Amino acid sequence: MSPPPVPGLRLEERRAFALPAPLLEEIASARWKGEPNPLSKDHHPWPVIDEVALATEKTGPPQVSTTDLAHSHSISVSCS
Repeated sequence: MSPPPVPGLRLEERRAFALPAPLLEEIASARWKGEPNPLSKDHHPWPVIDEVALATEKTGPPQVSTTDLAHSHSISVSCS
């Protein structure tokens, strides 16, 4: 099964974030416990959320893929 479409992500990028089917099944069958906290009717600003959103905003495709990076750093080991 393919991961669901996500605007701006290619299939291989979506697969990198997809959860394994057995985990999804376990989550779907989980029993929730407790009571959720009620949300406030008032607005509470959280500036740090805006800061993190700005800092992690995707501005374009990555310049170097992790695969290219892994292949460019080979390590030689010799045993004497």
